[in-house]
Amino acid sequence: MTERDTVMRLFTQGEELLEMMRRGRRFTEDLLGENERLRYQVVKGESEKMQLQNSLETQVSSVQQENGQLRRRVEHLEQRFGEIEAENQDFARRFADVSQENESLANLYVAGYRLHSTLEPSEVTEIICEILVELVGAEEFGILLVDERSNELTPVRVEGPLQVYPPHMFLGEGAIGGAVKGGAPVYVAQPSAPGTPLAVIPLQIKGHSVGALVITKLLHGRTSFDVLSREILGLLAGHAATALISSRLYTAVDRKLRTIEGFMEMLKPQARVGMA
Repeated sequence: MTERDTVMRLFTQGEELLEMMRRGRRFTEDLLGENERLRYQVVKGESEKMQLQNSLETQVSSVQQENGQLRRRVEHLEQRFGEIEAENQDFARRFADVSQENESLANLYVAGYRLHSTLEPSEVTEIICEILVELVGAEEFGILLVDERSNELTPVRVEGPLQVYPPHMFLGEGAIGGAVKGGAPVYVAQPSAPGTPLAVIPLQIKGHSVGALVITKLLHGRTSFDVLSREILGLLAGHAATALISSRLYTAVDRKLRTIEGFMEMLKPQARVGMA
């Protein structure tokens, strides 16, 4: 091999080496470009991830805030529903009380009409007893009238033991006489002794006491009067006073009239004899 051939071979090998170096450079440049592209994609992905995370955190915060508002609203609505339920129960109780009161007052109206529809003392007394039992809930009671001649209270009708009523009950004396003299109803919350009146309701006509309703025991173990019972007793006192006195006056007048008529019938034969 000549020197020329050796130079040509070396030149060829140098060209091949140079070409390999060029290809390596291009590969390295391509690799660096690809690496740069991938790094850009990673940075872009991280940026998008951070943006997405920030957006999600904002949405989560907004949702949590909305949930908090909704929770507070639900709690407010539940509280309001509880208040409305309590109001409804209160309205229901009040409606029941008003219905019972209206029914009792209607019954009292009917009983009052019955009181004034008769002038028979026994019927008037019986109607008063029915009102005391059915509308007031009295179990033991007494109906007393004032004897104008002796100024004493005389029992007309007594349901229960007679020992509660002294033989002589003068106006202004004792628990019963003092209440009738005072002219105002007396209610005793805690009786001091068995048989002590729970209530003494004077019977008055134009401010003048003519008798009393005395209640010593209530049904079902009750020891006090509710507002409705007191209202019924107040209304009953006025009607009962008028009905009792009217029936007694009518009976007295009717008795006198019958006596006069009998006396006149007795005088008729004597008048005929005198005329003959």
